[in-house]
Amino acid sequence: MLTSYDCIFMLLEVIYTLTVYKIINVFFTNKKINSVYEKIL
Repeated sequence: MLTSYDCIFMLLEVIYTLTVYKIINVFFTNKKINSVYEKIL
């Protein structure tokens, strides 16, 4: 049986994971873009 707390924690975990993934993704794409700019300049 899942309690409401279990559901909340699962939801938070999913949101946290997605957020972290997004931040890492943005960070890496920014690094790639920066290196491309460095090559151009």
